[in-house]
Amino acid sequence: MNPNIIGVATSVSKNVNYDPIDTLQFSLQYNIKFIQIYLNENIIFNKSKIEKIRTIAYQNDKVIICHSPYFLNENAISKTMISAAIDIMYFQKEKNIIFHFDERENLADSIEYIKILNNRGLSVYVENFYQNNNEISFINNTNKYNCLLILSKYHNISAFPVIDFPRLFISPIVKHFDSLFICKQLCDLVVELDLPTIIHIIDFTNFNQNRNCWCALGNGLMPFSEIFSFIKKKRCLIDHVMLEFEDKRMFLDSVSVIQKMYNS
Repeated sequence: MNPNIIGVATSVSKNVNYDPIDTLQFSLQYNIKFIQIYLNENIIFNKSKIEKIRTIAYQNDKVIICHSPYFLNENAISKTMISAAIDIMYFQKEKNIIFHFDERENLADSIEYIKILNNRGLSVYVENFYQNNNEISFINNTNKYNCLLILSKYHNISAFPVIDFPRLFISPIVKHFDSLFICKQLCDLVVELDLPTIIHIIDFTNFNQNRNCWCALGNGLMPFSEIFSFIKKKRCLIDHVMLEFEDKRMFLDSVSVIQKMYNS
């Protein structure tokens, strides 16, 4: 894993209403190449802001990854949202967009939504997400998510995983399962399928993961040393490591921790 693939999300600009321009300026100040932009309504319906984001990114050789506000369901093929994503990433050869996995959707429908997005020039990254965290729902969700990745590979469509490791350690899940083992299983799957992967990470001091218990990497409960060691051992193909903190100091402190883990 290359430490230069670390990215920043617009969550880091929470203090200014998640303004992507603020996030871009922060990325310029600290030489961060990859920026994950959450496509809220303030962006989707604001053509002047889209143009400003696109211009700053293009002039400074930044790479934008869009994060849809929608689950991977029929809302994912919203023409307005798709147009906004394409406009923001207009100058990029690779146009990647993230959706939260929706376990309520039929897998055949999910595949069709991905195909529609692919036909518009968007590569789809699907983030593990659990709308119900009870034991049975988690098992069903995980099996369905894995099947989506396998089917996408089989049908040769552009759908790739986003692994949110902390989400696997939230209270209801960590209570019933060995979360670290599940992380390793998921890494094994993406290696077996030879899929490029985006990682989402934060750290926290309580498994309820409320915002007031978030902390810089290495100061909390997440076993990132073991996770990154396993990723390196398995040679997972990691596209980006996105830190989704809502505080710039936590972000910067965490970057140095990741760099140390990588070099160890």
